[in-house]
Amino acid sequence: MNQQVQMPQADVVILPDGYNGHTMNFYVDPIEVMGDTVKLRCAEPGKEYQFAWREKSVVEAAVASRSADGKLAEVRPTRGNQA
Repeated sequence: MNQQVQMPQADVVILPDGYNGHTMNFYVDPIEVMGDTVKLRCAEPGKEYQFAWREKSVVEAAVASRSADGKLAEVRPTRGNQA
């Protein structure tokens, strides 16, 4: 029996995956907060077990960059803010 974990409905942003320059969807609601860094759960189907640490400012920029129609915009960190 194959059961899928149901994740709560939450805002999602597109952020760099932190490894090879690709991007992934992450839930905005942090799992953990440590100073100016937040731990986010991956929102990709089948990859919900993954997480990533990102600067709050990068996540806030991703949320703020959404257009009025709610479409997600990719946010890439500046050279000094890469994971």
